[in-house]
Amino acid sequence: MKYSRRDNFKPEEWPKYEHILRKYLGYNYRSDCEGRKLENEKMALTQIRRFLIFAGEGQLLKGGFSFLKKHENIRIWVNELKNQGFKPTTIKINLINLKSFFSFLSNFPAKITQLNPNDFNWLKLATGQQVKDLKKELTSHRQNVRKLSSKNLVSKDDMAAFRREARKIIPKKLELRKTRSRICLQQIFGLMAGYFVVGTGHRTGVMTNLTVGEVTGAEHGDSSVVIEVALQKSAGTFGFAQLSLTNEYNSWFTTLLEIRHGLEGAESNFFFFSASGGRCLKILQYFQSEWSRMGFGGRFNFRHFRTTMVHHTKNLSIDEEEDSQSNVPLRGSGREILCSA
Repeated sequence: MKYSRRDNFKPEEWPKYEHILRKYLGYNYRSDCEGRKLENEKMALTQIRRFLIFAGEGQLLKGGFSFLKKHENIRIWVNELKNQGFKPTTIKINLINLKSFFSFLSNFPAKITQLNPNDFNWLKLATGQQVKDLKKELTSHRQNVRKLSSKNLVSKDDMAAFRREARKIIPKKLELRKTRSRICLQQIFGLMAGYFVVGTGHRTGVMTNLTVGEVTGAEHGDSSVVIEVALQKSAGTFGFAQLSLTNEYNSWFTTLLEIRHGLEGAESNFFFFSASGGRCLKILQYFQSEWSRMGFGGRFNFRHFRTTMVHHTKNLSIDEEEDSQSNVPLRGSGREILCSA
């Protein structure tokens, strides 16, 4: 992109504005985050930096932010992003990140920012106005995305068939204790994650963020077990994501915990773990391999299954006979099949 800059300067080489950007990063985010959230942090910083370089051309390196007095640059920047083909959703995220940065910057002394409170008020108004002006484009964009998604729905028959076959195969694969095979472990990961995602509509993060402690600390009832996953995308709105299991399905989890000892990466805190001991970021790839191995067509990600379930009905029954045994209502989400993930 025209306004990008390399991001690997040594701290002693940073210009003044870069020091403030790094302070913003430290202020706004936890230092211990990783994965997708860490990527989002870096992207937010990059978006803010690009705007500053664009709006402050010829002035930014002087050390202050007086060029922000020309708040009309925000509108010009939005038009620039549109011309470069950015989606309305991405432009809105840019504006939200800018508004957050302006709020942070307003706490610095005026001798550093070269801006007064009235300047920050104008920046806030200008940014908010651009967000409002995007509403129509956002609505049209989302409608187009929904139309496109509806063309990539997964066959309900294939979804039901996959779960039936996976239910037969997983117990056999769990005889991994006899082979100690990493490849077999990957197949188990793909089958187990796929089985529950296809049946519940959970996001990928619910599987990859599931921890050993959450499995061992599951709540046991008379005929069911509920595993709660704390770290997931909509936790701030819906709380923990839940996997509601029969005793049969819970035995898959407990057996896998028993046989993982001694395998490479088994010291990981994550239930689905990588060979390096982190979360298993290839779990979608493992599922897709098993989906194809069973002879099902198409190359779907977990979002396709979620979209399919939303499209058809909130109470999609994949297999009535199977569901009568396995589907325990999810708590805390207000939904029985599409849970809070």
